[in-house]
Amino acid sequence: MNQPESTPIDAISDVLAQETDTATTPATASPEHINAAHCVLKNVGPEDNEVAAVIESVYATGVWILIIGHRYGVDSYALTSPEAAQAKLLAFVRSYWDELPEHVGDIEDYDNAEAIETYFEYHNEDSYVIDRAIVGN
Repeated sequence: MNQPESTPIDAISDVLAQETDTATTPATASPEHINAAHCVLKNVGPEDNEVAAVIESVYATGVWILIIGHRYGVDSYALTSPEAAQAKLLAFVRSYWDELPEHVGDIEDYDNAEAIETYFEYHNEDSYVIDRAIVGN
């Protein structure tokens, strides 16, 4: 009796179920399997960091991309974590905070998330996105 062909989801399940040498991609990983792993990584949320870490360690390296659009152009950064992306975004906000109306107050009056939200509320022509990207096979 013929066994069904392995699917990308089967490969990911196998990786998650096994203890493996995470320094290399398994020899049996096809391009389809690697692409499936990338798709899973693209869609896992912060609550799935353990799953993401296992898949990234086997198939690829995950980075966080911060893109800031502003009146002078676009700034793009590849960072190691969402926290690093938030810190870089906050540094951008701090550097232009003095352009906000006086009634907004000092940036120290806000926590980090509120400062970012307030800045982009008043600079609604500016924008940003933070997203996970995969660097790998």
